[in-house]
Amino acid sequence: MHPLLRRRSATVAAFLVGLVLTAPALAADPKPGDPKALDRYLYTNLRFVINHGVDLYNAGRVEDCFDHFRQALVDLGTVLDSHPDLQKQIKDGLDKVEKDPEWRAKMAAKATMPNPETAPLIRQKAFALRAVFNDVRAGLSPEPKKPTPPTNMTLWDKLGGEKSVAKVVDDFCALASADPKVDVTRGGKYKLDELALADLKKKLVQFISSATGGPLKYTGKSMKEVHKGMGITNEQFDAAGADLKKALTKNNVKAEDADALLKIVDSTRKDIVEETKVVPPRPTESGTVKGKATVDGKPLAKGTVALIDKDGKAYSGAIAADGTFSVEKVPAGTYKVTVTDAKGVPAAYGDVKTTSLTSNVKAGMNELNLDLK
Repeated sequence: MHPLLRRRSATVAAFLVGLVLTAPALAADPKPGDPKALDRYLYTNLRFVINHGVDLYNAGRVEDCFDHFRQALVDLGTVLDSHPDLQKQIKDGLDKVEKDPEWRAKMAAKATMPNPETAPLIRQKAFALRAVFNDVRAGLSPEPKKPTPPTNMTLWDKLGGEKSVAKVVDDFCALASADPKVDVTRGGKYKLDELALADLKKKLVQFISSATGGPLKYTGKSMKEVHKGMGITNEQFDAAGADLKKALTKNNVKAEDADALLKIVDSTRKDIVEETKVVPPRPTESGTVKGKATVDGKPLAKGTVALIDKDGKAYSGAIAADGTFSVEKVPAGTYKVTVTDAKGVPAAYGDVKTTSLTSNVKAGMNELNLDLK
């Protein structure tokens, strides 16, 4: 028998001595001065103290059960100097039972006269003290208690709070800044010095907090305002997302929590990406201009007919021996017409500034007969 138990707790010690004679699997006596060994000793052997009380209760000896638990707890409290929390738990449990005014009144009445109402009360008290014994024994367990995660944890809590998120943001910024696929500075257009980088990290931590139930509020502009004019593409957005995933993995964030954050980030895509859709130019409607050129009623045997737009661009066709010509693929519009390299044609018809000839070209086939004077 452990000397500390023998010296300070006669009742518990005597009870455990009896158990040593009857129980085959008791823990060995702990060495004096070894609190952990004493804890293991008590944890193992006190279950017999509890079971003895249960046996008394089941045998109908409810009052003996109650007295057993009460005295055992009093004695046990004297050997738990290394566990002030358990000593307080024992004291609170005993005070609740022994200092209850109604209970004390009924106990006093029982001392002078039979009181049938006492029995149900003692049952309740016996149950209450057994619960205290169970809790104290559990507190002596050599197995460390596993913390039970709260059921109302936010994603911010699961990510580790401000310190852990700040570390993720640091790693993300380092990866993204060195990633040409992200192009943080947009080809050098945006400078990212130490001050700007520190502000960016602060805003990112605030944004994640606001989006995941954290205490920090985002104080920056909207995602659309911040990224307006940067021309960020879907490919660049995806590359940044891949770098964020790497940073989360590096910091041992659980896969399901990382995926939850990445989904939140992806929801901002519509406000960040400004990729311009390439719209193919609409085909310009054009026409073909055909006709016959004559001078004083006689066909021109050679020369060139040109249609010149307001910007000076010319579309031309050669005059055949019978005076006919054809100018193809002329965009619809209004043109000045010149005739050059033709014998007997006044010079005024050969200069865009002086010619009096015009043509309004429409899509399709256009007829233009030139009767020069």
